[in-house]
Amino acid sequence: MADVTVLGAGGATVTISLTSADNALAAQAAVNVVNNLNKFGLLDMQEMAGAGSMPAATNFLGGLMLTGKGFSDDTGAQYIFIGANAPGDNLVLGGANFRTVVVAGDGSDLVYANLSQNAQVFYGKNNGTFVNYNGNMTVRTEDGDYSLASDTGTNSTVNLGAGAGLTILDAGKGLGATTVNAAGNATISTFGSSPTVSALANINLTSGDVVVNVWDAQAIINPGAAKVMILSNTNGAATLFGGTGSATVGGSRGMFTGGSAGNNIMSTSTVSGSTTLIGGAAVGAPRDFLTAQGSGNTLQNGSGEGTLISTADLGATGGNIFNLGSGQATVFSAFVGNTFNFNGDGGAQVMTRIGGATSNANSFFDFGGKGDYLIGGFVTALDTFEVGSSFQIDFYNAASNNGNEVTILNIAGGASYFFFDANADGFADIKNSDVTIR
Repeated sequence: MADVTVLGAGGATVTISLTSADNALAAQAAVNVVNNLNKFGLLDMQEMAGAGSMPAATNFLGGLMLTGKGFSDDTGAQYIFIGANAPGDNLVLGGANFRTVVVAGDGSDLVYANLSQNAQVFYGKNNGTFVNYNGNMTVRTEDGDYSLASDTGTNSTVNLGAGAGLTILDAGKGLGATTVNAAGNATISTFGSSPTVSALANINLTSGDVVVNVWDAQAIINPGAAKVMILSNTNGAATLFGGTGSATVGGSRGMFTGGSAGNNIMSTSTVSGSTTLIGGAAVGAPRDFLTAQGSGNTLQNGSGEGTLISTADLGATGGNIFNLGSGQATVFSAFVGNTFNFNGDGGAQVMTRIGGATSNANSFFDFGGKGDYLIGGFVTALDTFEVGSSFQIDFYNAASNNGNEVTILNIAGGASYFFFDANADGFADIKNSDVTIR
């Protein structure tokens, strides 16, 4: 346990217990400013053991120390300190002043509604709620369960203790600017009041296992070294920026870049054209798995290994975009009408038309590099291939190639594409007429 000492009424001290020594140290530094005002007779400290109306402060400033539960009142503009050190529920509407310090100890389930221009809020291990109606509010917590609601035009920063849970709500008009910093394991959930009134949160992670839920809301996530899982409904959208950990994304809209640790398992929303997945696995890291659950989405492999999959009822039309760069990718597509962009010195095995669908053309684009690629399911006179340099097509029938039939598209000074025909029908799988030079 770690304590914060408050100078109470009549010079007596009141101790507020927090769990984290770091949190207590930061809270004590803020409280010392209040203690000095009290010591020099500039602040009138009131102690409340239960319900009751706040008296007007007799000095220039006032402070409120809650030693019991059941208090619910407006402190008024003079009160710049609110403290709670007893288990139980209290509700305080903070004054419309220049600065307020709030400390709620372990077990003190305080609801604090901020009207101050600048509020410093310290919560122990409790079930705390903080509402920001005005100005700037900075909150530090332990590993309890907390809720944040804020109005438009406000700025709120929440520094979560390891193991904490935070629920972010908007006030029906859209969320103010909100930043969440989590230094360890955490569960962070953000909820908009409707699909058209969307809560937006900037979430910065450091390490640990973190779950982020995005419901009718938006989130921008910097994962650091954390292992992060992102879940959302169809109205939720998020942006995930790489990091050195790994990511699990379940059916979400937005842009998601996996971490360099690999084993990123990410799937798109079923909403057409709503999601971009970018593999983050570094060379030598475990393989990424990226899945498109609808059409019109973009999947891109990282610098390491990745498996890119588009799923749909066999023979469904409407495709996805696959960006294949410097890494090693394996692509399976149940859709047709895909676009495949090859850019870099990597390699890929691309298997299209899983299930034998032949309607709708697939489009292939070579943008340079010296990669080697295996293409399956290319349909000549339907699919197209665009290159940026001169090319040559070589066909080897089964009789001349140890029983295997293969067609090779060689781009001048660059990549080679191998078209393998398991049926060995004696015909090249890609012809000069399928290829154009841009």
